Amino acid sequence: MSSYLEISVKCLPKDEDIVTGFITATLSQGLVTEVDNDDYIVKFYLPAEDSSREKVEDLGRHLVKTGLVLPESLDQMISVRPIDEIDWIESYQKSFRPVVVDDFVIKSTWDKTDYPGKTEIVIEPKMAFGTGHHETTQLCMRQLVADLKPGDKLLDLGCGSGILSIQAAKLGASECYGLDIDLVAIENAKENIAINGVEKIVNIEFGSMERVRNSDTTMLWSAI
Repeated sequence: MSSYLEISVKCLPKDEDIVTGFITATLSQGLVTEVDNDDYIVKFYLPAEDSSREKVEDLGRHLVKTGLVLPESLDQMISVRPIDEIDWIESYQKSFRPVVVDDFVIKSTWDKTDYPGKTEIVIEPKMAFGTGHHETTQLCMRQLVADLKPGDKLLDLGCGSGILSIQAAKLGASECYGLDIDLVAIENAKENIAINGVEKIVNIEFGSMERVRNSDTTMLWSAI
């Protein structure tokens, strides 16, 4: 008898936040986003029990309500596959793919591939707050390359995994100040900063814009 259900949701990159937001808030704290040509495939796992089927139905109703899919097309967007017990870490590692954004590559700590000519940002992917796959992250990365000058300071508001702060440090920023209200994100960002050796430049703290208003620190660039 199968132990788990693997639920896959196919969506456009612009709709990923809607899909992952509902899943992490109501269904599962752990998920993986895979990239397949122009589509994103969000995968998560639930125990193989009746209540899990009801949760999948809740997901379908949410996607219809938000206008991402018509009721008659739900089976093309959501697929459910029973699976046996799996090695979660190995499965996650196999599913994570590096992201190349022009002269930068974002890769995992277990990816030993060399990327000649690319500046590497190495991260420990955690949960759903920043692996570089989302288009908004990539747009911000390109804007940093275009606008940030050596010696500039960066405010990374809603820093997530810290990718933008790490990139700014590697571009020559003199100081990066990252803020987030998610304690797990802060822990992950600090971990990634240490992995990339930019602790002297990047400082991550808990807080939001109010903390910046109450600070004497002046930032010349804001990445939100």
